[in-house]
Amino acid sequence: AFLAFEKVEEKTVESKINAEMLLSFLSVEEKKTIRYLVDNNARAYQSEIARLDGMSRLKAHRVVNKLAEKNIVQIDRQGKANKLKLAEPIYDALKQN
Repeated sequence: AFLAFEKVEEKTVESKINAEMLLSFLSVEEKKTIRYLVDNNARAYQSEIARLDGMSRLKAHRVVNKLAEKNIVQIDRQGKANKLKLAEPIYDALKQN
């Protein structure tokens, strides 16, 4: 059990490093969006992102589309609203921070 715990701990540290590296390549708005998604269990509406400080509807749209192009966020259209979902490996790595 002790050896298995050590391996899990190593993977956790590795995941944190990878997540921090990912965040270093993103813009301030993209980081803010990802942090919001992490704080809300990897799911949110695009309209919620638009209400963050320094964001507008247009900026939120552009940020979300850039994150979707990078396969960080998945967009699910629900009528006129966009439901966002953070990629699971990224969410798993960031929720531990």
